[in-house]
Amino acid sequence: MKPDSNRRVVDSIAARKTRSAKFFPHARPREVAIALCLCVAIIFYGSTGVLSRQVGVLATISGLLPDALLVLAAVVSLTRGGRVNRPISPAMIWLWVFVACAFLSWALTLWHHVQYSTYGLRALTVALGAAVVIQSAMLSERSESVVRRVLLAIVLLNMAVALRQSITGLNAQELASVLGAGSSFQVGTQTRLIGLMSTGQDLSILAGASAVWAWARIASLGIRRAGPLLLLVGISASATTFLVLQRSALVGVATAVVFLVFHQLRLGRAKEGRWHGTALLGLIGLLSSALLVIASVAPERIDVAVDRLGSLFGLQKDYSLSVRQQVTIPVSLELAAASPLGYGVGASGPVADSFPGISPLSDYPLGGVAADNGYIFIFLQLGIFGTIAFVLMLASWLKWGGLYREVKAGAAGSAVIAFLCGIMLTGTFWALSAPMVLVFTLISLNSRGDRAGQDRTVEKPYGPKVLRSSSP
Repeated sequence: MKPDSNRRVVDSIAARKTRSAKFFPHARPREVAIALCLCVAIIFYGSTGVLSRQVGVLATISGLLPDALLVLAAVVSLTRGGRVNRPISPAMIWLWVFVACAFLSWALTLWHHVQYSTYGLRALTVALGAAVVIQSAMLSERSESVVRRVLLAIVLLNMAVALRQSITGLNAQELASVLGAGSSFQVGTQTRLIGLMSTGQDLSILAGASAVWAWARIASLGIRRAGPLLLLVGISASATTFLVLQRSALVGVATAVVFLVFHQLRLGRAKEGRWHGTALLGLIGLLSSALLVIASVAPERIDVAVDRLGSLFGLQKDYSLSVRQQVTIPVSLELAAASPLGYGVGASGPVADSFPGISPLSDYPLGGVAADNGYIFIFLQLGIFGTIAFVLMLASWLKWGGLYREVKAGAAGSAVIAFLCGIMLTGTFWALSAPMVLVFTLISLNSRGDRAGQDRTVEKPYGPKVLRSSSP
């Protein structure tokens, strides 16, 4: 057989193997189990509002199953095939210090009320547990892509339901769910959107973080390589962030934008033209068109949303800010100064509100139970040492973009951390477990970095072939 014929035969066999690996991936059982656990958990966390309105077995397991699946994924990832020595970043060190402070506080308060203390510990650590599992599991690129697509599908479904709610309003079941959650939901004549989540606060975190992540990725990749899924996420999440009527989400987005600008200027990418400004301008045009369509059918929603946005520039006259400045923040600072080591897990935030009379801060609904600041919320529970570990963890995560040193994540992951740093200035959002798990899953699935401009070399029988990744 001639050499040319040999080459054609070998290339044909290699092509068939490549197609087979693409459509019938031979993943290890450990990896399949972790990916399945994560996918099912994402579906449950992303539809907490809908599941809470169900009756029977589904309503019973909806609060326990996703946490159990995360624990199962963690156990599987620690099996013999999953332990790999990898250099950790300072973010991982401070994460474990923060978790250790939370567990110590839980152990010291467990005698007081087991369920209350356990829920308080869960609210502080479950999202970080998801991040550790995903970044430590060493999933293949294909498995990671499957989990990411499931997550983005849940995000898109939430945004689609929210945009429907912005036009038609909440139906009776959705309104009953909001009332049952006990959160504020009315802004003027309009009701805050909830999507498939339990409250408007839950949806605002998910929408704002998804918008920041998608836009950072699109700006890095360009529209053509980003693909339609990222475009849909960016546009729908941005519109929902504007229409949900939660100013905290707008503050978080502004913080992320400032971070991205300084990040890109520091790297010199803005001058090199490596960010796709045309792509961003095109997205802004598409987003404006989408808002105009909504304005034509729901003008009152747009008017209230514009008023909420404008109120950020005149906060001195805002009633809620006045209450925080005159009552909430002074009381919370006095309580923090009275107990520098904290009051124990669950003492502040939604857990304390769900267990009236059990928290040592129950006599201080404004400033104690409702601190209206994520950092004070952490301080009231874990004290000065836990708060220092928490702040250093976020700062290290901003720099490294992940929990391991060998991976330099792209700007998208760090931008979402910046969003969380900003949104916690005006609320105790860290305690909202379901959206926080989804957000940290999104960050962790991006922990391998933006692959824009990075070549992956795949060995072929007769020399390397350069492939470029374009998956979201």
